[in-house]
Amino acid sequence: MAYTDKTEMEKRFGTLEIAQLIDSQPDGSEDPGRLDAAISDADGLIDSYLAVQFTVPIPDPIPDALVGASSDLARFRLWDDGAPESVRQRYEDAVTWLQKIADGEIGLPGQGEVIPQDGIGTPVYQASPRIFTRETLSRYLKP
Repeated sequence: MAYTDKTEMEKRFGTLEIAQLIDSQPDGSEDPGRLDAAISDADGLIDSYLAVQFTVPIPDPIPDALVGASSDLARFRLWDDGAPESVRQRYEDAVTWLQKIADGEIGLPGQGEVIPQDGIGTPVYQASPRIFTRETLSRYLKP
């Protein structure tokens, strides 16, 4: 389940821009796989951040803020290396927003309260008792 789609991106950024960004066929026709790949990449990035606090993918109804973030991330991917400053800034803003959600600083609309969980990500080590110690090895060492 994608957080955005072609229709949503055309509504946000204009039909002409999206058509130009996915027009990569030699005959001038659209490459729908290009858009699908950009949306998939964007949603994968989103899920990687949200998985810290929520079960992903986020079920319907998808919050508008998440649709917007997915659209901004996918749009940036479509621009490749030639993204204008405004497109790059929207991408960075979306990533910053996702990081704040992952850190528990802010919540995701419609997904309930974020409950801080102390100790998450802190490794806990547990080992068996030592077999070889000075005492156990001393009987094998020559004085």
